[in-house]
Amino acid sequence: FWLKLLSITPSSPLSIHNYIPRCCCRRRATFRLIIMADAPAPVLMMDIKRHVYNARGGAPPHRGSYHTASDTATVDPTVSLRDQMEKLGQSQPGSMSDPKFARIPKGKEPPNKWEEREDGCGEEIDLDSKPDEVFGKNGEYELVALLPMRGMD
Repeated sequence: FWLKLLSITPSSPLSIHNYIPRCCCRRRATFRLIIMADAPAPVLMMDIKRHVYNARGGAPPHRGSYHTASDTATVDPTVSLRDQMEKLGQSQPGSMSDPKFARIPKGKEPPNKWEEREDGCGEEIDLDSKPDEVFGKNGEYELVALLPMRGMD
């Protein structure tokens, strides 16, 4: 841990006189800007393509989870998915259960009806894992959010 001290006067090129009280500027005060070398680096966020499915009731064959939308979810790769549930997809008031999450290979066309997907497509994900562990460091997988039905059938 080390500190770098930088002296700044109101007339220096790095002047901060607009941000300090006028009385200090008149006295030509010197300020010390402390830059900590150990300061945490900014976190790079991870964009994941998300496919949202909503469960529908009704008589067969209309019952099931249907593709509603595709968008992008931005998550922090250093935090577990469980701690970022609000970014992935949340239960809505009146939902019968919690949402479920899966992943599909990147670039694969999501099926219109989730129950009619191809074999091997739609592996459930571990919410206690971090995003780069689940979706790959280069985004090899996309997120599927299966939102439950609201209310009674």
